[in-house]
Amino acid sequence: MFRARRDLGPSFVSMLVTGRVIQRGLSNVGSIPQFNWDPAGDNVVVGPDVQWRPRPTDAFTGQALWSRSHTPRRPDPTIEWDGRELSDHAAQLGWSHSGNHADWYLQGQDIGDEFRADDGFIPQVGYREGYAEAGYTVRPQDTFLSRVRMFSINSYDAGLNGDALSQRITVGAGMDGRWNSFCRIELNRENFRVGEAWLQRFRPRIQLQASPGRVLNSITVDAYVGDEIDFANGRKGSGATLLNSALVRPNAHLELRGNANVRWLNVRDATGESGRLFIATVERLRATWSFNSRSFIRVINQYVETRREPARYLFPVGDKSADFGASALFAYKLNWQTVLFAGYGDSRTFDDTSNRLERSGNQAFTKVSYALQQ
Repeated sequence: MFRARRDLGPSFVSMLVTGRVIQRGLSNVGSIPQFNWDPAGDNVVVGPDVQWRPRPTDAFTGQALWSRSHTPRRPDPTIEWDGRELSDHAAQLGWSHSGNHADWYLQGQDIGDEFRADDGFIPQVGYREGYAEAGYTVRPQDTFLSRVRMFSINSYDAGLNGDALSQRITVGAGMDGRWNSFCRIELNRENFRVGEAWLQRFRPRIQLQASPGRVLNSITVDAYVGDEIDFANGRKGSGATLLNSALVRPNAHLELRGNANVRWLNVRDATGESGRLFIATVERLRATWSFNSRSFIRVINQYVETRREPARYLFPVGDKSADFGASALFAYKLNWQTVLFAGYGDSRTFDDTSNRLERSGNQAFTKVSYALQQ
């Protein structure tokens, strides 16, 4: 990976180049293993990106990329891996403005069908997207609230043939208040293409966050309630997603951080009766005890469970899946560049036959980081 950048006052222009080559690995020549240097696949991405700031409140950013790839000859994972050559473009252009009261952000991007970035993170190709967000902020005086920002978010994704893929329209408000509190309320209307269907959901969101004091240092509740979409079976439903977390510091040595998340989805079956399709939960607790400024021990336990109603699925599924993981880590710092770590981890997976969590793996490790100084 290589990137060269030239600053032009508050603006800049740069060039990015990335390359990735997959070798064939070891092969036997007679009875002697030799490394085959012939490439089994490769990917190159190159292009410029710029940022122009005509004034402190405005920034225009853009990037244009071109990629060329040769896929490996391994069609089992995906039919695309048959040794073919792929090449295409990707482009993005955005404008952000942040004033004392009004702010907005506009972005458009176009990614070709055959664009690949093996050294980056691009989960989807072959679409165009337009995104627009605008807000207006007021700062009340001598009230519980210190800042209120009203906003609207709109986005639209379409395939290169013009068919709509998704759409989002959101209006809402975010507020900062006393006790380091924050509240966000959204009204979301979204559309998704699922197979040949264009499904819509209306899903309000409310988020509450506060830091009441030293002991109860932080508490967060984030809830989505309303329409849902059963993407696996291509139909509408209803349900909720609740994300809850808390940070507690009972004394100067102990810190407890907990998460309790739950999501459920209800749908109508072939008879028209509404019922639960699944309910999924995640429970996580992290405890850290600091002996002093040099050493601490940390323990993490996490349990993930999904319960399903197989009769309401259009394909075979199990009625339950679950995983449990536990880990412990001890750290001791000799100086600012020398640290000793020791840890243990244990993982378990639910087994249908025994109807209980069975051990699926465990590990123990030590690590020493030491810096030589002159």
